[in-house]
Amino acid sequence: MADFDIQDPNVFSEKLRKFETTDKAHADLFNAVVEVLINNDAFLKAVADDYSKRHKTDETIHISAKEREDWNEKAEKSTATQTENGLLSAEDKEKLDGIAAGANKYTHPATDGNKHVPATGTTNDGKILMAGSTSGNFAWKHPTFTQAASRANLTPGEKLMISLGKIMKWFADLKAHAFAFPVNNLLGTDANLALSAPMGKELDRKIAELNNELNSKPYMLFNGWSKNFRINNVDANGRGFHGILIRDHVEIYTVCRAF
Repeated sequence: MADFDIQDPNVFSEKLRKFETTDKAHADLFNAVVEVLINNDAFLKAVADDYSKRHKTDETIHISAKEREDWNEKAEKSTATQTENGLLSAEDKEKLDGIAAGANKYTHPATDGNKHVPATGTTNDGKILMAGSTSGNFAWKHPTFTQAASRANLTPGEKLMISLGKIMKWFADLKAHAFAFPVNNLLGTDANLALSAPMGKELDRKIAELNNELNSKPYMLFNGWSKNFRINNVDANGRGFHGILIRDHVEIYTVCRAF
């Protein structure tokens, strides 16, 4: 007994002969109809096999075990509450429920410590922001201060105006020689200039030499006496101002000059 032939390639037929009441029940009649049905089945099977093969080898249409785990941990589509997760986390839901209506209309507090910095610009150029003595009082100002009554060191934490007043007093008390180079000779006559340290030492040396010289020479007293005695002071020209003479155990002050 022969089998039905399967077409290659498979062809699907949408036409199938309808049996008539006048048809004779011959095998050829039934074979023709059954052959169409078998070939249609073969076509559908080939399509199904192709889809099955591609489905098994295509990884993009399958989810991994990790993806399945993540999906299973997703919240349900029910509305979130403050105790149950839903479309929002419970923490977010609680936070949102605590926001009052119109909360986006923010008003900055006007209390002390929350105020904005005053406007700057050319009129405030070089000024500093100074706090006032009352709450919320501050403004751009040039510092005003008064010279201190006496010289004193700066103190940590004191007001800026007090510090500036102290500095002003120090500058006011400085003499002209504080801003001039010291003199390095003994010939200057400007009273506003100071001698350098080496010149002071040189001057002291010269005075010591004059005193040694004067103490070794005789001097003429006003009463005609001659006596070697000590000269207390000499001026810049080497003349003695005051001398001391002991007479009868009494110190006699007199004026003399060197011969």
